[in-house]
Amino acid sequence: MHTVKGHIKQKLYSLASGELVALAVFWLNFFLFKKYLATPQALISIAYPLLLVSLILLQGSLYWWILIKRLSKPNFAIKQTGPIYGLLRQVDLILLALGIPIILIEFSSWPVTLVAITIWLFAIIEWINYFHWQLSYSLNPLVLLSKVAKRKLRKSKIAKEIDTSK
Repeated sequence: MHTVKGHIKQKLYSLASGELVALAVFWLNFFLFKKYLATPQALISIAYPLLLVSLILLQGSLYWWILIKRLSKPNFAIKQTGPIYGLLRQVDLILLALGIPIILIEFSSWPVTLVAITIWLFAIIEWINYFHWQLSYSLNPLVLLSKVAKRKLRKSKIAKEIDTSK
């Protein structure tokens, strides 16, 4: 039993820290390439979706830390997590919906807009992955495509927790 719990804990640490590392890499790249964003519009166009994806990754990382804590305290934040993440899911959806109008209003050039939309799409994928369906099954993308085609996607852990809290 201890080895199974240890394996789960290691997996959760990997997920939690991986999201934080991704967050750090995104912002490091932003600050390295910021000099190429010559106008305030370009800066806003990139910064808004980057903030969105950062918020979602931070929420995901926090959730994995909650699950790590639950390994030693099974009832840790059990009543609060579902309702809080249910609210976050709605807030994130509103912020995502504002993404394209903000990117288009702050249009400065096609390359900047394409990068901004790509980051925004990544934020949507992460949002779906955390708040609706698990999108990571294998390193082989064909596994995911097969599950989508067969409508065999599993509900995400956060989505299950939100549903349980209702």
